[in-house]
Amino acid sequence: YFIYLFSASWCGPCKAIMPDIAGKHYTEMRKSKKPSVEIILIGKDQTPEGVGEYRDHYKAKFFAVHGKDPAVKQLPGYTEPNGIPHCIFVDKKGEVIHSGHGSAIGNWKNIVENAK
Repeated sequence: YFIYLFSASWCGPCKAIMPDIAGKHYTEMRKSKKPSVEIILIGKDQTPEGVGEYRDHYKAKFFAVHGKDPAVKQLPGYTEPNGIPHCIFVDKKGEVIHSGHGSAIGNWKNIVENAK
C-alpha cells in the first residue's frame, strides 16, 4: 500500500499534522510488517530543494518528490487534489481506497485493513 501525502512548507495545516505523520504514524507503519505501507510526500513547494528541506525539517524518513515532477502523474491512482494537506491511499493493484484530508494518515491501519 502507498499513501501519497500532498503537503508544503508554506501550508499551516500541513505543518500542524506533519510532526505526527513523520514521527508517530510513520514509526508505526515501519514496525507493522502486515500490512506494508509506505508514504510518498508529494511536495507542493516551489522547488525540489524546498520539498527536501521541508521533509528534512521534520526528520521524515519517507520518500519525497516535487509535485511538478512529470513522473508523479504516472503514480498508480494519482489524481491532483483540490487542496492540501491531502492524502490518497492506494492498494497493491494501484486502486484508490481512500482520498481525503492529510490527517486521515492517523487512521492508516483502519483504512488499509478495511480495504482488504
